[in-house]
Amino acid sequence: MYPEKFSNKFTRKKLKPSQKRALNQKIYAESQWHIDKDCNAVCAKKCTGYSDSEKIICHECYTLKCDPILAHRLTIPKPASKNLKFTPKFYFENNSLKKYLQNQDLIEIWSIIKDNYDTNIWITLADKANKGAFKEKSVFTGLCEVIVQAAVRKDNNKGNKLRANNEDTLTNSNLSFENVAKFKRLIDTLNYRGPIVAMSDNTKLKPALHYNPVLGCIVGSTLLVEQTKINAYEDIQPIINDIKIKKAIAKDVRAYILQIPLPNFPPVVIALIANNRTDNKLIITSFHQKLLTQIALQLNLPILSIGSDGAIVEFKAQVAIQSYSTDERLTFKIINLGLISAAQFFQK
Repeated sequence: MYPEKFSNKFTRKKLKPSQKRALNQKIYAESQWHIDKDCNAVCAKKCTGYSDSEKIICHECYTLKCDPILAHRLTIPKPASKNLKFTPKFYFENNSLKKYLQNQDLIEIWSIIKDNYDTNIWITLADKANKGAFKEKSVFTGLCEVIVQAAVRKDNNKGNKLRANNEDTLTNSNLSFENVAKFKRLIDTLNYRGPIVAMSDNTKLKPALHYNPVLGCIVGSTLLVEQTKINAYEDIQPIINDIKIKKAIAKDVRAYILQIPLPNFPPVVIALIANNRTDNKLIITSFHQKLLTQIALQLNLPILSIGSDGAIVEFKAQVAIQSYSTDERLTFKIINLGLISAAQFFQK
């Protein structure tokens, strides 16, 4: 069809709407199968939709298994995700989500959960429900479809992500005995008795408030967890207003990490302490002392060192810890180079 239009390469852009319809009809007339996007399957063109034999599919669809042309098409590699934007739009015409995403509320929800099932979706849903966004049956049906599609995407990616057990999830963002005890339990299951390294750093945050279902509170502020606990939906707005009045939205977060100093052992976060860029030498030193002299000693956790970046307050905290009085010290000297290094032994 239309050989005069395509001397080198075929493209639908050169066809008029009537010519496109004629081409589609010609293709359909000569086709042996079609793709049913609603049930995510390849069906025979003459599929009856039911089977009167012991087979779970109709005879017409069953014979497609031996079709060499279809077998060849299935062996063609799937396009990479980065090339998805080059896929012609008509392939998405039958996507069941397309008609639902005409609604602005559903577009907003889909944008939140399509790639990352953000816990804030439940707050957004509750807020829109109170405003009557889902009163119409068609909109509510679309909402259900969006949630299902997001869940399917999440399940399809499960095999590519490392997930923690529920009992090992960080349920307290402060530097606490319980968080370090979870790490100790982890290395005990590995029968590891060697040294541990600790790391600490203060990094910038994008100021924002979120609801965390694991902690059951609003996170992103410098207030204590007990002050931001959510027991009912009505608690959300007053707590957020209180955070704003107190100017307690966090700008930085101090992360504490423990790690086995061996290859292929990922670091484990034991604390995420929000702050308003108020970190100083005394605060950092108190965290280091609590970890070394209280928590680690009780758990018999041999921490070899505490690492940090070159920030001046971090360096001053390191110097303060080095000057901490202990009964024993280990000193290394290289006299010809004039180097002296000393380390303390923290014992019960």
